[in-house]
Amino acid sequence: MTSLYNAFGGKRQIFRSALDRYSEQRTRRCLDEIEHLASPADRIRTFVARVIEAALDDPDRMGCLVINTAVELGPHDEEISEIVADHLAEVEAFFRRNFAAAQKAGDADPNISPEDAGRSFSALMFGLRVLARTRPERKMMEGAARPLLALLREGDRVSADHATIQNAAPENTHAGRC
Repeated sequence: MTSLYNAFGGKRQIFRSALDRYSEQRTRRCLDEIEHLASPADRIRTFVARVIEAALDDPDRMGCLVINTAVELGPHDEEISEIVADHLAEVEAFFRRNFAAAQKAGDADPNISPEDAGRSFSALMFGLRVLARTRPERKMMEGAARPLLALLREGDRVSADHATIQNAAPENTHAGRC
């Protein structure tokens, strides 16, 4: 164990490194994959669906390391709180950017600011991750997502039904987990 601490500088640095790697391997990789989808509205739907599927495919209810860290350590540790805040800001920026692009394409409610949509979708993601630890039920999670997904459109119809959420999920939920 001493050589591990020497390599990283201590237990705290090991945890910081693990948190950074987790964020890189999970969220950034997932967002990079999703950014290649043609439709900004589909990017948002897909991210929401992937988070729901990952939560439902977590039988031990371990949840997300970043969100668990935010809840457990964030209020008491300024340095860790900043790391978590950077991660959360990245997710919010994804939603804000894609909601604005969906509005330009006519696929999102024009009466909602991209900033508010970014914050709301981010809060949904973090709430889903916490909910996954206590009530990982599809009906509950999709019900929580449905009102925000109703801000997105598919052609002339709102896209917030169960089939739309299901269709946005990847066939292999382990690939591109968020």
